[in-house]
Amino acid sequence: MVRDEGWLRECGKKMSLISIHSDQVSKLPPRSVRVATSESCPNGLFRLAGHAIGMQGHPEFTPALFEEILSHRGRQFSKAEIKAALASLDTPCNEKEMAKWCMSFVEARA
Repeated sequence: MVRDEGWLRECGKKMSLISIHSDQVSKLPPRSVRVATSESCPNGLFRLAGHAIGMQGHPEFTPALFEEILSHRGRQFSKAEIKAALASLDTPCNEKEMAKWCMSFVEARA
């Protein structure tokens, strides 16, 4: 996390989601604020004005779904990238927490 946002309650400084970085936001839209970043994705999570959020990670991905996607899109990545991606699945993800944080964002604006 690079910015403290009230809707990310009890988040701490680190979160983890399954991501595929073949496509990503390389330049923030006008009126947006970077909230979280990673080594491979400088705009991992951002808030657009006070009305929307964008994220590179996929809270809807399960490890099984990610493995399935890699099996179909594997030609887009090197063997080393696929090996690293599969190894990353051993890291616990914050998908349930992210769902709660997204709901907090929406509820605060309702």
